[in-house]
Amino acid sequence: SRKPDAPASKWWEERQKRKVDIGLDKIEKDLAAYTGNKTVTPILLCCMCHFLDRVCPDDWRQGRPGLTKWYEAYRKEPHMAKTEVNE
Repeated sequence: SRKPDAPASKWWEERQKRKVDIGLDKIEKDLAAYTGNKTVTPILLCCMCHFLDRVCPDDWRQGRPGLTKWYEAYRKEPHMAKTEVNE
């Protein structure tokens, strides 16, 4: 662990990014399983993508055309567009 006031090391940042990449790759591979139903899962997935857009806009989309296309369409759904935060 690191001290709370110490900056994150490059190694730690890369490790965390790799974890995110593994998860996003899994979602890309099995996209229909996450988006093909009317549950809270697509909403959560869209919120996650929106967050990633705010912290690393292009990075998460690379190599994930299916997730990117789904997100761009789903975020325009009325129930998502009406509540999207853009601050």
